[in-house]
Amino acid sequence: KDQRKLELLLEVSKGLSRARDTDVLLGEVAGMVFEILEVDRVAVLLLDEAGELVPTVSRDASGRTMEGLVPQSIARRAVEEKVAILSDNAPEDARFGGQSIIVQRVRSAICAPLIGSEGQVLGVIYVDNSTLTHRYTDDDLGFLIAFAGIAGVAIENSQLAERIRREAVVRRNFQRFF
Repeated sequence: KDQRKLELLLEVSKGLSRARDTDVLLGEVAGMVFEILEVDRVAVLLLDEAGELVPTVSRDASGRTMEGLVPQSIARRAVEEKVAILSDNAPEDARFGGQSIIVQRVRSAICAPLIGSEGQVLGVIYVDNSTLTHRYTDDDLGFLIAFAGIAGVAIENSQLAERIRREAVVRRNFQRFF
């Protein structure tokens, strides 16, 4: 399993380093997490201009899109402190007081910030298990931190490529008129 994790990190660094559509990239990120970790649900939330976390990809193990998947108390803490969070028993974890953990039946969870090249938080990647406590280990946390680091830079590159494409369109339009 450890060998597979290392192989996947290599694949991630190769595959995600190519600039492409952000939505496609985020779908691939979610799929890769399902491949290596035993998760029931995965979500990627990105920060908008107002600093709010917006769910961009959220799905369960069967591939269905999930709404309201991420407990905000966990995600906000990961963003504000720029640290990854592992909770073995989320309903009993004193760090989080939100009712959404209980309502969503979260048992074990990991949340890691997606940090860009300049150290700014772009969002979070969140995974959980709704059936077992103590589902994730420190190795799983370490893997998700490394994965989130690679994914954060890939997301930043994708956003930059999209901005460059938009600016090129604007420039061509201006050149036609002048």
